[in-house]
Amino acid sequence: MSEITILPKGGSISIKEKAPNLKKAIVGTGWDVAEGQTMDLDLTAVLVGNDGKARDVVYYGNLDATGVHHTGDNLTGEGEGDDEQIEVTLDALPQDVKEVVFLVNIYEATAKGQNFGLVKNSHVRVLNADGNIELARHDLAAEYGSNTGVLVAKFVRDADSWKFEATAEGVNGSIDQILTAKGFK
Repeated sequence: MSEITILPKGGSISIKEKAPNLKKAIVGTGWDVAEGQTMDLDLTAVLVGNDGKARDVVYYGNLDATGVHHTGDNLTGEGEGDDEQIEVTLDALPQDVKEVVFLVNIYEATAKGQNFGLVKNSHVRVLNADGNIELARHDLAAEYGSNTGVLVAKFVRDADSWKFEATAEGVNGSIDQILTAKGFK
């Protein structure tokens, strides 16, 4: 069994080296909220084409795209482990997808006056779906306190394989506003 890699911000692992037989990956995120708060965080996957634009977006309102499946929306973050997960079958992704970018944002954050300063114990991790073996994890730090979302990680096509990178970049706005601001639209 492979040892879990703790990724720093900007750190990455080669899927070919870490899990050469990986067929399906699970990207999961979990969180807790400050006492007395109720918040709905959402995990989104953006399939980015060779042109740098979003080919498809998988989230609570669009659960499937070629090679990608969102397992369902968690409205509270209650419970242990991952609160939301997205399954990615890397060899099923279209050849013109160069990245799959993962975003966690707070639903209606601006209207509710919420930000990541109210989120605790937040993480993103990648698992081998065959046995749910955790390959790598990035724990999100308090530095995103004023942000309403975080571009948490991404798969990047690396010649004939993929790498998984902890991007951990604070962002603000709705999914649509973030995609526009980052140039994906």
